[in-house]
Order: sequence, then structure tokens, then C-alpha cells
Amino acid sequence: MAASQLRTAAFYGTGALGLGTGAYIFHTLTDFSQAITQRENRNDFMQSYNNRHRNAAIGMSGIVANTLVYWTSPKGKRPAPVLVWAGMNGAALALWYGGYLNPEIMLRPRNHNTMYLSTCDAAKIVKDGDTGVVTQLEDQEPRYYPDKQILRPHMALVGVKKDKTPATICYCGLTGTGVVYEAPPLPDGTPHEFVPITQMKNNLIILDKATGHFGHQINGLNETRLLEALGEDNYDKVGTRLPVKELEKLGIEPGKEVPSWRMPFGAFASAFPQGQVFINDYREFPEVTKGYRPVWRFYDWIIDTVFDNAIGRHNTTNFQMFPTIKDVDERLPPKQRVFGFNVGDEFACFTEEFAEKAKNGVVNFKLDGVPLVASYDSKNESLGIFKRKDDKPIYDNVNVYGETIIGKNKDTVKLDRLETVKAGLFWFVWQEFFPQTKVNPTE
Repeated sequence: MAASQLRTAAFYGTGALGLGTGAYIFHTLTDFSQAITQRENRNDFMQSYNNRHRNAAIGMSGIVANTLVYWTSPKGKRPAPVLVWAGMNGAALALWYGGYLNPEIMLRPRNHNTMYLSTCDAAKIVKDGDTGVVTQLEDQEPRYYPDKQILRPHMALVGVKKDKTPATICYCGLTGTGVVYEAPPLPDGTPHEFVPITQMKNNLIILDKATGHFGHQINGLNETRLLEALGEDNYDKVGTRLPVKELEKLGIEPGKEVPSWRMPFGAFASAFPQGQVFINDYREFPEVTKGYRPVWRFYDWIIDTVFDNAIGRHNTTNFQMFPTIKDVDERLPPKQRVFGFNVGDEFACFTEEFAEKAKNGVVNFKLDGVPLVASYDSKNESLGIFKRKDDKPIYDNVNVYGETIIGKNKDTVKLDRLETVKAGLFWFVWQEFFPQTKVNPTE
């Protein structure tokens, strides 16, 4: 075979390697393909993610080899026009970057250097009507996470509990809420570090960088450990939550949650004036971010604009950005906001509208034998799910502090919030993961 033929074969062979590997990385590691195909494959993604460095190296070697073959060929004997070389490698690089590097850059969590402002300072950035998630660690002031601020980072360190256990909020804009999980260190003292990597079924997939294990935000399960315990090798087997007894037999315990609830920022600032507000520093204060450069500022401006517009449409219409949830239970509209929770293996959800219309905004009910009460605090525009102290029903409204009046003596008591509440998520996501859920239960 002539040298020119060898060069041509090497050029197109290395080009196909770089372009094909880039396309594979982009297809399996980004969720854009889900928007087009309307399908997802959990196992393909997990396996591809575990092998991402190897695949990226193969793809880059194809790009480099292709470039060497092209530019070391004698002038006039190059295997293709320069535009073919540029187009082939430009596309390969774009796919390689989009699947391998961009997700980690785009979704930068705030597990370190987390910025919190006072309610007064935050009011210069956050509007009174903006919505967000609230949580509170014991003996600490509540912290508020505006949806627009926590949207891109997805993760932020809430703080450290009295027993020195860190807590992290894990937020998913597609699901529509944040869940706060305790993150005790590993037995050897290594701290957990949760980072967002993609979404499946419109719910965030979380990676623990300390262990390399995966899990859904809404499930709170270490799916990698569950897969190992089941003796399986296909992540499609662990996409739904198993009953508690089965998990216990396998030695798997769901993540421990910290209570969270929702309310508008104006109500939060009024009810908790000493509270703190999370602000995404690289969105609002790029100049204080270490090592920040103008190119980063421009990049973040583009990504923030894309996120704001896409999630804005997702939140206000029946549009699903990633239409992978097909059959939605018709008990509620797909985009109805619900407050979903569980006690053991019993799952339920409430809508704000149902609780608000009840007498005094109060609904007594039981779940798995545990007496609970749902109460809508109209002053603070906030629905809470609280634990009753006994079987006696609550008749008076329970406010955002958990305070209510009981008994003939009109004693004021404080009720504890139920830890497992996912506040204000979309019905179409909740019912996909927990189809057995009850809707607006009563006693």
C-alpha cells in the first residue's frame, strides 16, 4: 500500500476514533440525549461514568493522533482539505468537552467556601416573593436556600450539627425541591463530599466523591452498595426503593434527613430575622471567587441564562425538559406541587391547597401508625408536616415554628417536624418513584 494511502487510512481511522468516542461520551454522560430520544439507560450512564477517564483518554488520543497524521504529511499530499481536519476535530473536541469536562464545571457545588448573607443583605439580591427551601440545625439559626441561588450548584454545606455531623442540601430543579441529608464521615474519618453528576427521571443523581458511589436525591440510598448487596451488576435493578425490611436484611440504611420546608423569602425574613440566606457566590459575586477570570464570568452568565430560562419554563408549564416520565397518575395534575414524605414503607403527600381549605388549615392523619398533622400557616405561606405528641387530634393551626395550642387550658406546645418531607416537589416526579403514595390523607 502506498504511503499516501496509509496516511489517508490513518487520518480517517484516528478521526473516527476521536469523533466516535466523543459522541459516545456525550451521549452517555450528558442528559441532552434524553431530551431527544425521550429514553434513559441508568446502567449505561453509571458504567460510562466509572470509565470516563479511560474513554476520555482514548478520545483525546484519537484527536491528537489525527492532528499529527495530518500536519506531518507533506504539503500537497495531505489526506484531506484543512476544513475536513478542522471540522472533524472541532466536533470531536466539542463532544469530548461537553460530555467529559463541562458537567463538572457547569454544576460546581458549594461544599466549601459556602456563602451566607444576613436577611438584610440578602434582600438586596433576593425578592420577597422568591421561593426557597428552609432548614435548621439544632441550636442554630435557620438557613434559607432561594431556588434561583441553589439551582446551579445543586449542593451546599448547610453546617455542622452539635455532634459534629455535617449536613448538606441536595437540590434538584427538575424535581423542584431540596433535601437535606446528614453526611457523617466514613469509619476512617474521611468526609463525604456529594456532587451532582446528571439526572434520571427528572431527579438528580448524586456522586459521593469519597466512595465513588451513586444515588438518587429523592431516594436517599447508596445505590452502589445496594447493587453489591444484591449481587447484581446492572444499575437498572436499583432505581426504585426497596421495602425497609429488605433494606435492613441487606445492611442498607437510607440517608438520614434533616427537616426542611418551604416559604417565600419575605416571609422567611420576617419570621426569622436572624436567619441566614445562601447566595451562589459565582453567580452574584464573581469578583470574590478565587482565581476568577473574565472568561469564567462570561461562561457563567451564559449557563445561568440557560438554566433560568429552561427551569422557568419547566416550572410554569406542563413542558418536561426531559420527557422520560410517560404515564403520570391522574389523581393530580403532573406539575402540581406536593409535599411528599414517608414513615417506614408508607408514603403520602399533601397539596398546600388541600390543607389551606381545611378548618384552621389543619389536617390530622396517621401514617404507619404514627400520629401526624399537616398545617398550613397562612401568615407565612408555609405548609408543614408535624409529629403529634399522642393520638389526640390537633385543632389549632400549627405555625412555622411548630407552635400550636392544645387542651382546655390552651397550653402552647411545640411540635417536631417530620424529617422525611420533600417540600414542594412536582407530582409527576413523586408518583414515579413512589406510586404507592397516598394523596391528602385524613383520619
